[in-house]
Amino acid sequence: MKKRTLSMMLTMAMTAACLAGCGEKAAAPAESAEQSAAEENQDSAAEESAEEAAAEGVAVDAYAGTTITVAVNKAALDKGESFNDKPIFKMAEEATGIKVEFIEIEEANNGDKMNIILASGDLPDAFLGVLNESQMAASIDSFYDLSEEGLLETYAPNVVADYEKMDGFSVLTWPDGSIRSLMTGPQTSYNNAADGIMVINKAWLDQLGLDIPKTADEFYEVLKAFKENDMNGNGLADEIPLEFSASNWAAQIMNLANPWGIAGQSSSNSDHYVMVKDGQAVGTLYTEEFRAFLEYYHKLAEEGLIDMEGFSQTSEQYYAKLKANQVGCYLAWSPYSNFDVETARDYVVLKPFTAMEGVEPKKTGNQERLFATRTGFAIAADSENVEAVLTWWNYMSSTLELKWIARCGEQGNAWDIVDGKVVSRTPEGLSEGFTETDYQYTYACVDRAPFLLSEETMVAEEKEDDATWVRQCMVDEVFDMIPTEVIPAAFVDPDDAMAHSLIATELISMADNFVATSIADGVTDDSWNAFQESLVGLQYDEWLAYYQRILDAQK
Repeated sequence: MKKRTLSMMLTMAMTAACLAGCGEKAAAPAESAEQSAAEENQDSAAEESAEEAAAEGVAVDAYAGTTITVAVNKAALDKGESFNDKPIFKMAEEATGIKVEFIEIEEANNGDKMNIILASGDLPDAFLGVLNESQMAASIDSFYDLSEEGLLETYAPNVVADYEKMDGFSVLTWPDGSIRSLMTGPQTSYNNAADGIMVINKAWLDQLGLDIPKTADEFYEVLKAFKENDMNGNGLADEIPLEFSASNWAAQIMNLANPWGIAGQSSSNSDHYVMVKDGQAVGTLYTEEFRAFLEYYHKLAEEGLIDMEGFSQTSEQYYAKLKANQVGCYLAWSPYSNFDVETARDYVVLKPFTAMEGVEPKKTGNQERLFATRTGFAIAADSENVEAVLTWWNYMSSTLELKWIARCGEQGNAWDIVDGKVVSRTPEGLSEGFTETDYQYTYACVDRAPFLLSEETMVAEEKEDDATWVRQCMVDEVFDMIPTEVIPAAFVDPDDAMAHSLIATELISMADNFVATSIADGVTDDSWNAFQESLVGLQYDEWLAYYQRILDAQK
């Protein structure tokens, strides 16, 4: 499709306002009166959306009869036969007349498959949930420039209206001024503002008559007491005072550095190797706080108070230890994700404690982190159906109901609207082999769905045993400790991103190895000085300068 200037420029204020959530195919839940009403609501939403689009000058069925191809990431927990069976895509085809041929790419093979497709040059019209930022940067000219004058205003006015409410185009614009993708998923997610949260077995503390520790010394004494007493009452010395797992996204070792004021924007270890202070990208690997963190956990390792298998164990081994009632303290998204309700209640939040005089403890996370996927939806540069693709995407982005049907399936099952607010529901037709999460991935797109503003996201029902509600309460306890200065979401020059990635490959591997060996073997002046010298050779300063350029560009 050749570039052209559109004469028609429209703006549209959408009448909208917005769950997450995934293996044997199960039959659809039995139809009920509530479901019938939900279907009527969906039909009504489709009709209203069509009327709104037509009123703005671009009929929702203006491209009826057009066939588009869309490469889509199929989640491992999606038990469906075809994306065309998902309610939102049935509704979209009925409303717009646009037929979609989905190229479904299994989640496990997504990265390799997309690299092959991009290298081939034989591209589908659009990409949904299959691209990461590195792939887009490396093949940026393969994607259509959506900054073309009037294009989005005309064919995706609902999307434009959403982005204008949160300055969304600023996070989608590349240094050359182009826009190569649109967002999927929720704008922000309060429950994910803090990544892995430390939890401690309060039942064990109560058995020992101990309080929740507030200092590094108190934490040490608690872990020692956990080890020296038969806390699980099985007559074996099998207690694990402190557990982590390098294979688990929520339980990374560097999250344990929070008491020393070191807190990344996510649980990824590499995120902890840079922090923002007064607008400057600071290298935490240079600091005495980092060394003190290593020395403290080496002491724990020497005394058997931290599980050193955490560096090599699988997630399955990690979870097995938790469920065996061996662990006193560990990192998790929520204990309700790992245990039955009764066991989960034994665990409470352990806030980052004080470890060094004059150092304020911090909590891993990002208070205002953009949770949406910036490369979630893109169109091929050589597509002949750009307007049709945008019209199709715009339809699904047009109302609160349609966005949530795309995200979690038909209304009245996994979700509904009560008193104007979206709340979670337990869908019908679930079984031991087909969970609520399976339902959502099978009948909807979850985070591959159209963009949701923060105010459109779910308001969880306040149930004591609801994992989402419990997690929200946990985040409340540590929210004020999450840094407010962070690296902003921004696209960078592809060449700069590639150079940064090349540096990171060896640098992060070396830093991760130093953390592991230092906790296992200790830190000496010689090992510390050798490490500092290696940082120079591995271009740590240039790695940090990359983040500084991003910070400076936002000023």
